Amino acid sequence: MKIEIFQKKFNKIFENEVKKLVLRINKNFSKYIPRLEFVSKQIFKILTGGKKIRPYLIFSIYHIFHPIKNGNKISGIKNILVALEIFHNFCLIHDDIIDNGKIRHNTETLNYFFFKKFLKSKKDKEIINKFAESQALIIGDLIFKEVFYLLDKHNWLNSGIRFNFYKEFYKMIDLVFFGQMLDIYLTIDKSNDINLIKYKNMLKTSYYSFVEPMKLGYILAKGKNDYYFKIFEKIGTRLGLIYQIQDDILNIIGDPKKIGKDTLSDIANNQQTFLTFYLKKFLKSDYFDLRKKIIEGKINPNKLAKIIKNSNCLDFALKEIDTLSKDTISIVKSTKNIDLVNFIESLLEFIINRKK
Repeated sequence: MKIEIFQKKFNKIFENEVKKLVLRINKNFSKYIPRLEFVSKQIFKILTGGKKIRPYLIFSIYHIFHPIKNGNKISGIKNILVALEIFHNFCLIHDDIIDNGKIRHNTETLNYFFFKKFLKSKKDKEIINKFAESQALIIGDLIFKEVFYLLDKHNWLNSGIRFNFYKEFYKMIDLVFFGQMLDIYLTIDKSNDINLIKYKNMLKTSYYSFVEPMKLGYILAKGKNDYYFKIFEKIGTRLGLIYQIQDDILNIIGDPKKIGKDTLSDIANNQQTFLTFYLKKFLKSDYFDLRKKIIEGKINPNKLAKIIKNSNCLDFALKEIDTLSKDTISIVKSTKNIDLVNFIESLLEFIINRKK
């Protein structure tokens, strides 16, 4: 099933489940802190955006290795897919607090939503910002709890599948958290080490968004062959690196309306990405003048475009994507699994050509 078809089908299911989730949270707001009931609508908006790529990977691998007579139905593993997407949104809520993000999925982030609502005077900016971040943080934790509520509702075929699933799921949580910690650390690290940036991308994106979801889908399909676990590791790490480089490109030259979030935030927040690595090498000490202008909103778009062109950072990024893509196709073709080959080729095309 193409990702666009999956998104259309899954979005309806996901929105229905999110409505139930928000009702559960709102019921507790009503019971304990009715003054915060107003946030429920914003929680729904935040949770229902996104590309749903992780559920898509689990679903696709599950059906490649566990074909059923009635076609590609989502219902059999619905709670698993919804839980994984809810977990992803939990991560994004915390990510937006860390990055001071204002827009996500074309709507206000929870931290910015609270900040705007309660800021009455500029002199209270620091206090309200702390308040807004704290409220968003706790709501993120409430949403994290819902992940396990949904996983426990799944009809596990046997205890072995359940045990292996949770083992891999907990590993995924560890890796994305460690990746996030390294990402934060690199904002103060001055080494500008491309290998460390790649390692961070593997932890934060490759394993979290590709390797582990594929393994989870395989486990749900009763898969036990170590050969495929190794294949998912090889394919997933490369797909994740491609995805992250494309993300980094969009952060620099993307259209904010299309990608649904702030651009140039990687430079503003001193993130070390594949593109900022080459920009720093090209600009040297002038990079921090560029960063200051972006933070102050004084950067000239034409001047920025010229800097990006002259640095060749886009050429380097695209060359890396091309190398990783060829490796990915070569590895998946070696499996001689036609369904898996077709799926990965289609997924790769989606990742490279996406505009958001």
